[in-house]
Formats: sequence, C-alpha cells, structure tokens
Amino acid sequence: GALTEFTAAASKGWDAFAIQMERIETHRQAGEWDAVTKLLGETASAGAKSADWLFQKATLLEHNGDEETALDLMQQALQVDPGHKSTLF
Repeated sequence: GALTEFTAAASKGWDAFAIQMERIETHRQAGEWDAVTKLLGETASAGAKSADWLFQKATLLEHNGDEETALDLMQQALQVDPGHKSTLF
C-alpha cells in the first residue's frame, strides 16, 4: 500500500520530512490517530516551520477536542504558507 511506497521512496533518496508528512496524512485519513501522534512527535523539531506539519498537528488536536489550539495552529500554518490548500479547505 501507500505506506510501503513511502518506505521505497525514502530508500531512493526522497526528502525524508516530505515522506513523513505523507505517512501522517495517510494515517490521518485512515483514522489511525496513535500513528499520527507518534509521527508528529518524531517530526516536531522540523515541523514547527512547516504548514503541512502545523495543519496535521491541528487536525490531531481538533480530533482530541482541543479546538482552540487547533485553530491557533491553523492560523500559524497560513502565516507560513498563505496558500496552503489543506488549511484553506
């Protein structure tokens, strides 16, 4: 599946952070929130300046009922990338 493809991409030299963001998206869409939590933790230091990471973290917080912090992170994502499609929709 998709997760296997991401592992193959990593072995071919693709950007590791971008691959992790794709893994997070795949797990999020599948409702696998424990995996999302784990991967966000592993990428937190690089993610603070990434609209993708901020969006994914916001969706996790929203899922966990922390809508206020989720909204703050969505706003931060738009500051990083005003055209970030996932955050805009």
